[in-house]
Amino acid sequence: MGAPSMKTLLALPFFAALALSSGCSLTLDLEQCASDTDCAGDQTCSADGLCAAPGEDQGRQLTGGPCQRLEGDTESADPFLMGVVLQLSGSGAGFGTPMLESILMATNNINGFGGIAGRRIGLVVCDTQGSNSTARAAAEHLVDNAGVSAIIGFNSSQTISISQDITVPNDVLLMSPSATAQTISGLADNDLVFRTAPNDEFQAEAFAELLSHTLETTLPEAGIAEPKLAIMVRRDDSYAGGLSETIIPLLPTAITEGGEDRFTVNNYTNSGVGEPVDYTGDVAVVASQSTPPDVVAIFGSAEAWELISYFEIALENQPLYFGVDAMKNAQLAGQANTALEGRIWGTGPRNIGDAGYVPYLTFRTQFESRIEDDPDKYQFVANAFDAVYALAFAAAAEGFTGPELAQGLRRLSEGPEITPRAAEAQQAVNTLLAGGTISYLGASGPMFFDQNGDPQPTPISLWCFQDASVPEEGEIYSETREFTPLTCSEPEG
Repeated sequence: MGAPSMKTLLALPFFAALALSSGCSLTLDLEQCASDTDCAGDQTCSADGLCAAPGEDQGRQLTGGPCQRLEGDTESADPFLMGVVLQLSGSGAGFGTPMLESILMATNNINGFGGIAGRRIGLVVCDTQGSNSTARAAAEHLVDNAGVSAIIGFNSSQTISISQDITVPNDVLLMSPSATAQTISGLADNDLVFRTAPNDEFQAEAFAELLSHTLETTLPEAGIAEPKLAIMVRRDDSYAGGLSETIIPLLPTAITEGGEDRFTVNNYTNSGVGEPVDYTGDVAVVASQSTPPDVVAIFGSAEAWELISYFEIALENQPLYFGVDAMKNAQLAGQANTALEGRIWGTGPRNIGDAGYVPYLTFRTQFESRIEDDPDKYQFVANAFDAVYALAFAAAAEGFTGPELAQGLRRLSEGPEITPRAAEAQQAVNTLLAGGTISYLGASGPMFFDQNGDPQPTPISLWCFQDASVPEEGEIYSETREFTPLTCSEPEG
């Protein structure tokens, strides 16, 4: 008798493998499968594409590389395994760690009523450490070794490259709670890339409105007749580059065509965590110009706080600094120079609890109870929470493989309205398992995904650096594209 393949051995119970290795004759009916529905009885489709009884899938290695943490239920016979890939150390930890807390909270909620068709959620958690190469290693481990069918996480640049090279070719669904680059909407992704955060087109419009109003009205009224704008774009980054390309054409031509005394665009170093970063040269290009900037707009993420510290050394005129959603980081705000309070303004999708939106209020209560902190201080925490709920509902609707999850996500926008409350979530699972549909009103907004896997746009708020944090000042751009001018402080001329 010939030696069995490794693929077959991984799917066999231990006693069967032992019988084969000793030369005994053994007849087994191991059918190939693409999903659990291809298997008989209580068998499930293993990571190796074979039908196996619960507990028989021995081919998974859950931890490895940057993925060293297990959460939820990873020890039961047949968990619903998901990967989580976020920056949990380094300067971006203040961005990723609160999102992980939201993911764990949602996982506990779903597992609390028994999971989906008896399958509780298990999470393999990976730390990118702020490195794109580490994020890629995490994705490879989750797909090749852990055998997950869905991954939550990744920033914009990582989503684009990893989905094309790793997740989509292996039929793994990628769900990002924070990747907002517009180019993601046009990916050739076999309908396997979704996100719970809206794309940046809406934020770009809001940012341009806020910046234009500041340059044309707020600063002139404060005595700065012809303010200068310097834009800093993180080099070789699709998120930052996309924002720049969209926002600049929307700015007043009196500024953008006014020469170096009114407007400059500059790139700055895109450096990974653990690499030495010196922004002296990047800042010197701006500081050496004949007219110092009155406003510095930075298109980047957590590193923007450090870049600002270099500007504060190089410039004497104390400009305003404008940032975007990826810069909203309460941890770094708590470490920043308090002399900057009132001078760092930013935009981001609104945490909509202030509007009396019940799903967010429900989420906020749970979040505050879990970590004793206000979720309004953090960006994308509600979106991360919704990612787990959406995938759980999708599994109940269609199944647990990547393509089935994608189909299931299309069944969350028609039917009875469901909020994150536990009783309603359990009701939603039962409805979907029975072949029905629901309308999921997520904590971050309705999870009604369009043909590109994007949710509907969310109103944009102004956030401000004040009181060693980054609270929201209020909504500046509505769902109907109405701009309301707000400021973080009254600038002085």
